[in-house]
Amino acid sequence: GSGKSTFVNSIRGLGDEDEGSAPVGNVETTMKPTAYPFPKHSNVTIWDLPGIGTPNFKAENYLEQVKFHTYDFFIILASERFKENDVMLAREIAKQGKHLYFIRTKIDNDMDSQARNKRKCVTEKATLDAIRNDCEEHLRKAGLPNTKVFLISSFELDKYDFQKLQEYL
Repeated sequence: GSGKSTFVNSIRGLGDEDEGSAPVGNVETTMKPTAYPFPKHSNVTIWDLPGIGTPNFKAENYLEQVKFHTYDFFIILASERFKENDVMLAREIAKQGKHLYFIRTKIDNDMDSQARNKRKCVTEKATLDAIRNDCEEHLRKAGLPNTKVFLISSFELDKYDFQKLQEYL
């Protein structure tokens, strides 16, 4: 998936194998909305929601299945190109008048892939700028021009935008 459960663990200062961490896997793992305490703010609960667009959580039923209206704030995570379901979720969040951050995950994989591409000599900054600009452009086209975009790796917390994200939270 997009690394939602690994993100939930990382933002809480836990590894995937630590006690109390969200279960992670290479197949669909989160099958129901699951609450986790946020150690930095005792009044905040982080909810790990199932991914949208799977056979178990089809887009047309997703909002009802996860009780979308009950949450105060949203972080949409995507590990690849911006997709139709991302736009649908972002628009629904905006329609409800709630705040949203968009996080492009697994940036470390993108950097590794770029490094393996011998034909293109592109800097890390150029790659990160291209990914960020793509996310911002899709959000603009969806009518959400002021959405904050963060590029992160849940395994390399000292790189990219992970620290900046923590400051915003």
